[in-house]
Amino acid sequence: MNILTLKKNTGDFIKNKMDKEIKKILFREKPLKIFMLIERYGISSTISRKIGCTYSHAVKIIDKYNIEGLVEKKREGREKKLKYTDKGRKLFESLQDLGL
Repeated sequence: MNILTLKKNTGDFIKNKMDKEIKKILFREKPLKIFMLIERYGISSTISRKIGCTYSHAVKIIDKYNIEGLVEKKREGREKKLKYTDKGRKLFESLQDLGL
């Protein structure tokens, strides 16, 4: 499934549930992968290694998700664990339903 198809299929959800900033960061390849891998790995450094981007890029994207209320961070020792907020969980499940 390509990004154009994804945009078309999720149009109503996006219009009603997401603001412009989320749309700007989510519908690019690496930010989308970062968002989807939070469920599986939950640690910025692991996510950045898995998708082949720098740690600083992953953190920048995750910070945007945090500001938009999709992800929350919780410090556990030296690491910050990531998890979806209720809003982020709904978006994650909608994207999963599309096969992403």
